[in-house]
Amino acid sequence: MEEKITMEDKIFDFAKTRDALGQLSTSLIELESSIKIRNSQLVAEKEKNKTVLAEKELKITELKNITQIALNKIENINNYIDEVL
Repeated sequence: MEEKITMEDKIFDFAKTRDALGQLSTSLIELESSIKIRNSQLVAEKEKNKTVLAEKELKITELKNITQIALNKIENINNYIDEVL
């Protein structure tokens, strides 16, 4: 025979429930705090990386310009040598 369980048969421990909800609330606050800290770290790291990338791009542009100037000078020297010979 199947026994039916009614609400009267269930015993709720409200003190334990309140404690568990308090612990859950504390854990959620700690998690939110950790997420905010990590987000701040990621934003700072992203800004640092953007700065480093911009500096590297500037150096690459400068190297391209210097290389082009050097190639132009070499080409002018070659043209002068060709004219002399």
